[in-house]
Amino acid sequence: MAASSPIKCRPLANFHPTVWGYHFLSYTPKISNQEKVEVDEYKETIRKMLVEAPEGSEQKLVLIDAMQRLGMAYHFDNKLKHPFKTFFMRPNKMMTTFMLFLFVFDL
Repeated sequence: MAASSPIKCRPLANFHPTVWGYHFLSYTPKISNQEKVEVDEYKETIRKMLVEAPEGSEQKLVLIDAMQRLGMAYHFDNKLKHPFKTFFMRPNKMMTTFMLFLFVFDL
């Protein structure tokens, strides 16, 4: 049988209470109707930009990359899947697809 090692008891740290309190742990900002309207307008503007960008273009890929970096891509999940399917499923433009794949990979 192996000898059991003694259990080490470490003292608990007695930190002083936080200066900021616990206000920010449960902070939920109130969004006004004006802000909701502005957000909806911006969503519609971005949706139009997605539709107007040429299918399979670098412009559309850069726009999608910017949306993902800004954290707003989840609003447009179903619209973002389609460009990649059409972009990479064109057999007659294999070299263009490969070059743009490298571009996307670099993003």
